[in-house]
Amino acid sequence: MGADSKNQDGILSAHVRLEIDRWVAKFPEGKQRSALIGALQAAQHQNEGFLNDELMAAVVATLPEQEEEAEPDEEVLSLA
Repeated sequence: MGADSKNQDGILSAHVRLEIDRWVAKFPEGKQRSALIGALQAAQHQNEGFLNDELMAAVVATLPEQEEEAEPDEEVLSLA
């Protein structure tokens, strides 16, 4: 693959970035990080079946930010 087909960090190819975008588009706003497994599979395929820390970090960096869910209220938990 040529250097111009890689992202800014040179880790994920343009093809993998498009594949990740397709996965992200399948999920509703706020739930798009659910595309993680499909995105990791695309990166793994690019790397001949292997994932490493660098690839996994690059994949996570491409996914949209997601608001963290609030912790359950202690009072609500005590009622359960």
